[in-house]
Amino acid sequence: MNPIEREKRELVKRIFERMVDLIDKEINLDEFKNTYFPHEDRTLEMNITGLEDVATGFVFEGGKVRTIKKLEDRATVIFAMDEDTFIRIATKRETFSEAFFYGELDIQGENYMRDFHIFKRMFDKYGYVLDKIGGR
Repeated sequence: MNPIEREKRELVKRIFERMVDLIDKEINLDEFKNTYFPHEDRTLEMNITGLEDVATGFVFEGGKVRTIKKLEDRATVIFAMDEDTFIRIATKRETFSEAFFYGELDIQGENYMRDFHIFKRMFDKYGYVLDKIGGR
């Protein structure tokens, strides 16, 4: 693995670890769950090309969020993209909607449009979490 790929891999891992910590602290998950998926838990997988072995996704269960365990958790929706697209979204250089519109984001799952809106809402309403990840 070349140094740039190694650095991207580490950046993505740090982003997910930090997002889970901040989401648990900053977002009222009970309210969020009651608004978007009141009668179920959700497992949102971010399938990032080249990082299939990295825990890139979120599981909402028991009033908490955690990173996905890809060998154990069954995703209810999969957002597939390459690592550059994810980094652009996470650093707010591109919106979730723009990535979808430009064909950089593929979504699969039973309620994929609802889950798209959940992620879009998270990135729009809770974008300050991403600012904290970047130290802004």
